[in-house]
Amino acid sequence: MITVVREHKGVGEKTEVGWPMMLIKGAPDVLFPACTTALNADGNEVPFDSEVFRRVSALQSQWSSEGQRVLALCRKALDNVKIDFNHTPANDIEEVMYSQLSNLTLVGLVGIRDPPRSDVKAAIQVIRRAG
Repeated sequence: MITVVREHKGVGEKTEVGWPMMLIKGAPDVLFPACTTALNADGNEVPFDSEVFRRVSALQSQWSSEGQRVLALCRKALDNVKIDFNHTPANDIEEVMYSQLSNLTLVGLVGIRDPPRSDVKAAIQVIRRAG
């Protein structure tokens, strides 16, 4: 999933609009190869080298083995992308955004737990009895 946002500073006529930023969430195996930097806990960007890849892959594997669905969160400044977001058709904007899936900064990982509902066990028993 890709979202494009702009930072707005100030109020009224003194509002300044910053460059657009692309925010991405998705499968780590899809997004990791597109990352060139990662954010440290202190907010500084570091190269997405083999050591960073090893650490985040280990965390992803650990969370996955615990039954969590793991998503990577990335960002990219779009200061070099010239597009009129107010007058360009949505499909064209989407195509441009997908073409920008490179040189991403890994912001973090999210692990989602979605335990089965209480009625799932009974439903599985019914399905097994039915063959």
